[in-house]
Amino acid sequence: MKKTILIACTGLLFISLLTQCKKDNTPINTPVNIVLYNQPVSVIKQYIEGKWILHYKLGGLDGKTRYNYDNSYFEFKF
Repeated sequence: MKKTILIACTGLLFISLLTQCKKDNTPINTPVNIVLYNQPVSVIKQYIEGKWILHYKLGGLDGKTRYNYDNSYFEFKF
């Protein structure tokens, strides 16, 4: 009796390992490395359009002052 229960549990474990769903591990916003200065306007619009997060800006009188932002967004619509 114990042997059949052990075989049944092992079989169920083996079947459950084979039938797991495949997960898509790619992030939603995958980074793209593209040079835009020599592209047509339609390609530039395609890559620029959308909501962008503002992390920080550099500037000020000395040009080295860093301003950090927590919840700031820019949205480009064409």
